[in-house]
Amino acid sequence: MIRNVPLTAVQAAVYKALSSNIRGYNVYDDSTPFEDGELVDSRYLVIGETTGKPSSAKRDCPVWEVTVNINAFSNYHGKKELDEMLDDIVQVLTGSAELEQIEIAGYYFHGLEIDMVEAFKEEYEDGTVWQHGVVRVIVKVEQKEM
Repeated sequence: MIRNVPLTAVQAAVYKALSSNIRGYNVYDDSTPFEDGELVDSRYLVIGETTGKPSSAKRDCPVWEVTVNINAFSNYHGKKELDEMLDDIVQVLTGSAELEQIEIAGYYFHGLEIDMVEAFKEEYEDGTVWQHGVVRVIVKVEQKEM
C-alpha cells in the first residue's frame, strides 16, 4: 500500500475542532496571522509545526503518529488569560477525541494524547510583553485503503 503523509489531513482536523469550538479569540492555521505587520488580535491561536512518524512495522497497515504544536498568544499582563487558552485547547481536543468527533480525511482516527503543555513570557526590545504557550498533541491515524 502506498503511504501518504497525513500532516495536512491531521492539521485540517485539528483546525476544524478548535475553530468550531473556541469562542472569544481566533484560530489560525498560518504561521503569520498578520496583515501589513500589524497584529490582528490581542490573543489568538496558531497551529504551528507538525511532524509525522510511521509507527507500524506492518507494510499493509500504515499507522502514523502525527505531532501538532498549537501556539497560544496573549498580550494580557499576567498568565491567567494564557492559562485559560491552554485549558480551552486541551478541553476541546480531548473532548472531541472522546466523543469521536475528529474526522481525518483519508485516515482512521486511532486516538489523541496531550504530549506537553508549556507557558512562558516573551519580552521584546520595544518593551512589549506577550505570553506564549504551546500545547503539543499526538494524533494516531491509520491510512485508509485507496
